[in-house]
Amino acid sequence: MTNLRSTVVLKTDICEFTSQVENLGESSLKELLEQHKQLISSIAFKQGGSLIKGEGDSFWLIFPSVTTAALAGVEMQQELRISQPGKTDEQRLKIRIAITLGDVLHLDRDIFGDAVNLAARIETLTPPDEIYLSQAAWLALNKAEIQSAFVGEFSLKGISQPEKVYRIQQRHQTRHIQNQILVKTDLRGFTQYQESHSTREVETLLTYLDQSQKAICRDFGGTIRLILGDSYYLTFPQSDLALAALQQLCYQWKEFIQGHQIECGLAIGMTRGDLMIFQSCIYGRDKLLCI
Repeated sequence: MTNLRSTVVLKTDICEFTSQVENLGESSLKELLEQHKQLISSIAFKQGGSLIKGEGDSFWLIFPSVTTAALAGVEMQQELRISQPGKTDEQRLKIRIAITLGDVLHLDRDIFGDAVNLAARIETLTPPDEIYLSQAAWLALNKAEIQSAFVGEFSLKGISQPEKVYRIQQRHQTRHIQNQILVKTDLRGFTQYQESHSTREVETLLTYLDQSQKAICRDFGGTIRLILGDSYYLTFPQSDLALAALQQLCYQWKEFIQGHQIECGLAIGMTRGDLMIFQSCIYGRDKLLCI
């Protein structure tokens, strides 16, 4: 079946992907790409969009309107930033996004046409953490809901006429995470340990700490919100999931420190409440209770 219709096309791409993941093993790289695809597709779905195809670190999506595509793009970039706590701008993964509008041929779950080609060309111009739009997409954008600015006019390979390109003007907004189980974990005795042990031993300890936090979040639906040294701030949607996660964490941590003869206990605080996230800062009125 073929279908030619006016379509909003959104293309994403992870910037400098090869250099960012060159030290990852095959299984870690596969997990990273699967998690990234899930993030992109779930946010698109909330705005009525759908994933058409993926090319490693790049994805093609379609949306019912330019405005919903822009809203999805902004959320994708914000969520990707939040999902990488403790990483600097140089360390974290960043995506660039291009949005176009035009007649597109839909054939066998793929898309073809000038709007598709244009999205690919504009994406190459787009800096990290930015969203660029074609002129047609900009004209259809709800200017009252999404702020934008003119970037410039470009001669693009394979495009017959110079294209005027616009950018979404993003501003950081505080994200309010409501009614979550808030968890803080903290190593006890770490200062003394790192002063009296080798760098390799300290790295082994911190690596296992990081892996264990990621594992309980993966297994019990949690999210790492912030990392400050040897302290982790996590959220879980339900108390039973949080308790099960912490039970597993404590059991595995006890085995680890006994096996390596390490005298670093794990202190845990937990409460239910709301969390505010602004850029890389988290805050809120609810206090964590030490257990």
